[in-house]
Amino acid sequence: MEVLGSCAHLPDMEMIAARADHPQARLCGNSNPQNLEGEGLEHHFQLVLPSFGQTLHIHELDDPKSPSENPSPLLLASDDAGWILLEASSQPADRVTAMTEQRELGEKALAKEVDERA
Repeated sequence: MEVLGSCAHLPDMEMIAARADHPQARLCGNSNPQNLEGEGLEHHFQLVLPSFGQTLHIHELDDPKSPSENPSPLLLASDDAGWILLEASSQPADRVTAMTEQRELGEKALAKEVDERA
């Protein structure tokens, strides 16, 4: 189940996941602005962590409006071995260069977090 649209609030998804009691019913995270509301991203992430399906969609890492500028700390703290998928919404002239830049930003953020934990 993807956290999206009218189900973008993580507390709502926590309730839905609790009722979807099949072991293969998992949540796909998304970088929604609602993640930052109320008690904030870390609190909301912890709510859905038991149902998290190890897949997170994020928007461009250098987008100041995106709540997932660096999702690494939460994912590393959860011992998640899943996937972070870029859901690019911009339309750069050179898509290959833009994708390379996003990968580099992600790798740099992850390396920084790993170094800080060491």
